[in-house]
This record gives sequence, C-alpha cells and structure tokens, in this order.
Amino acid sequence: MKRPMVLMTLLQKEEEIDRESLPGPVADAVKKAYPEAKIEEVEKLMKLDNTVTGYEVEIKSAGKEIELELDVNGNILKTENE
Repeated sequence: MKRPMVLMTLLQKEEEIDRESLPGPVADAVKKAYPEAKIEEVEKLMKLDNTVTGYEVEIKSAGKEIELELDVNGNILKTENE
C-alpha cells in the first residue's frame, strides 16, 4: 500500500533565548498578567528571514505551568495550560 506524500511548509522558526533577553514590553506584559510567576523558558518566534514575530514564554504560577504566546509589543495572543 502506498502512503500519500505529505508536504509541509515551514512558516516560522523558534530559537531559545535567555530570560534576560526578553524585550521590556514583553517581560512587563508577563509580569502584569502573572505577577507571581517565575519565567522558566523563553523562545523567540521568527519568520524564515529572521524577522522576530513574537515570543513564547513558559511560566510557573501557583504550581501550574502555563505557556504564553506574545507579539513583539507584549500583547498576549494565546495562553495554554500545560
């Protein structure tokens, strides 16, 4: 039996960065939305030409792990409980 060929197009890439490299507006938005949270991991989201489109921030707050997706201006676009 032949398998169908699946073609995928890469739309963006992620690169892990240090917490200290998180831009001020993004860090401020996380702190404002989750004042007690500890930032565990940060990734910058980029187009294929390396233009930064946003950030993915994993935090720990009140014993819960939460993943946030923010744009470059610090607007929270998506929240996911893990």
